[in-house]
Amino acid sequence: MLNTLIERLPEGSNDLATLLRRTLSEETELAEHYRYGVALATACALRNRELAALIREHTAAETQAIVQKAVERMGITNPYFQVRMVAEIGAGGSLQALSMPPLQDTGVSDETAYHYYAVAISAINGGMPCYRSHLMDLLHSGESSQAIDQALRLVAALHGLDQLLVLGA
Repeated sequence: MLNTLIERLPEGSNDLATLLRRTLSEETELAEHYRYGVALATACALRNRELAALIREHTAAETQAIVQKAVERMGITNPYFQVRMVAEIGAGGSLQALSMPPLQDTGVSDETAYHYYAVAISAINGGMPCYRSHLMDLLHSGESSQAIDQALRLVAALHGLDQLLVLGA
């Protein structure tokens, strides 16, 4: 998969190729199954069907199910909580208002994975309240700063790739 992504880059995109290689295959702070989940969640947030299909081929079914739940919930919560930061309206402002159960009640089998994928999606969507909440959950659950940073650099690399693909690379 990595080689396919790098082959799609225009000539001279060495920095991006290096970042993709490092964050997706060479560095090991972030567990491999989390890397593919972060990549798939990022592709979904970018709305890049081709990239999502390529990554999905290399992603376990259980990981795909957690990514799906993160995509669903962040698709709702990111815009809702982001705009609520602008002005207090005196009503709502909670998961309950959105008819969403707490994460523990959703059947998600790996909450750490879910938080990584929610961070990736929220970073792309600009859902900073959700981003911060899920980032804090990762830190409080003992995830290392290095693993979190690897995930964020992977998100950045795929975002750069997505933008370059617009050029027809």
